[in-house]
Amino acid sequence: MFQFKNWLIVNFLLIVFIGCSATLPTQPPLPTRFDPTALPRATAAPAATNPPVQNPTVLAPTPEPTSSAVLPRNAVWLLNDNAIVAANAQTQHVILTDNPETLNPIAMQVAPDGARFAYMLFDQTGRVRFFVTDAETGAQQTLAEGRNTGIVGARFSPDGKQIAYTVIDQSNPAQGKWELRVHDFETQASRVLEQFQQTSPNDSLKPLGAFAWTNAGLFVEQYLWNSDAPPQGIMRMDPQSGQMHSVTSESHLRAEISPNAQHIARVTGITPLGPDAILQTSLSILNVNDGGMKMVAQNAPNWISIVRWSPDGTRLLFSKQSNLTDSPTELVIARADGTIEQTLPIPKARGTLKDAAWRDDGTLLLLFVPDTKELHLYQAATDHWNADAWNRLAVLEGSSRPFANTRIVYVPTH
Repeated sequence: MFQFKNWLIVNFLLIVFIGCSATLPTQPPLPTRFDPTALPRATAAPAATNPPVQNPTVLAPTPEPTSSAVLPRNAVWLLNDNAIVAANAQTQHVILTDNPETLNPIAMQVAPDGARFAYMLFDQTGRVRFFVTDAETGAQQTLAEGRNTGIVGARFSPDGKQIAYTVIDQSNPAQGKWELRVHDFETQASRVLEQFQQTSPNDSLKPLGAFAWTNAGLFVEQYLWNSDAPPQGIMRMDPQSGQMHSVTSESHLRAEISPNAQHIARVTGITPLGPDAILQTSLSILNVNDGGMKMVAQNAPNWISIVRWSPDGTRLLFSKQSNLTDSPTELVIARADGTIEQTLPIPKARGTLKDAAWRDDGTLLLLFVPDTKELHLYQAATDHWNADAWNRLAVLEGSSRPFANTRIVYVPTH
């Protein structure tokens, strides 16, 4: 077991290798702008190929913020340090902050339909702001704001019309509190699904944060705040009533649910810190319905960073690398039953692989940094894995920062 602070650092480094670099504040909480007593507690419980582009698009740098921006939903979106950039000929973009160090990509989420995106900014004084922006108009609203405030588990509903997020308040260290909220964009109403407040310093603050929202409900994990453990357990929650049932009580370093909500990929293992750290991680696939588990990679001396389900939920893509600072050396595709289908070597000549994602035609998007000045986005067919045949879709100016936030945040469906 390692300190929760170290678990956050490890997960920060994991997200660096899928394109993120900012860490979650270690002193999280409830916005001063919202009065928690004004939010109703839920009571009801209802049941709940794209043809490849032959010539790459060269995207210009985006030095100046935009007052409003339109991001087309038919383009791939990339988080490029402090901006979201659409990989198309128009170079449409939204600059999130003038200072990339204040952006927390852990809370950065895009609605499935691309209509909105959410992100969190924080400054050195402890002030936190959680925004949701309309991708078509640039209109922005603040859902949470305050000092000693933190946001975890921000996830949009499958139709993009709601967002769930957990606000953690430790402005009074002896009476910490958290709320898991749902905000409806059509009615502009917010409600509390679950909450907790310490009554004594001996109470443990165990916030629940969503890591997925599917048609089968919210899937949440529990953080043992200020403890020596990573997230504990996975629960499925009704997004209307807040009722929950346990999927597993075991801890994990990372969990990713399949789009059809049938399986959860769980990364577990030993993650010591330091330049000479020996990484030993495992990847398993958990059946949500019967609790059965299939081991995909057991106690491998590798770090598993990229973990992505295919749009139909039948295949799982994951990466392997020898340590926290090297580029992934291979991508592996497994079936939902845990069977390895394909191993795809990553050519060093392409540079550092920052992220990978599925398209709904079964091809892969690959985001590389060949040097400190550019990002290259490729499309590759898995059945003919030849780097010389990859289609380079876009080239854009990258960041000079070695741990810049760089990842694929939105892939349109067709």
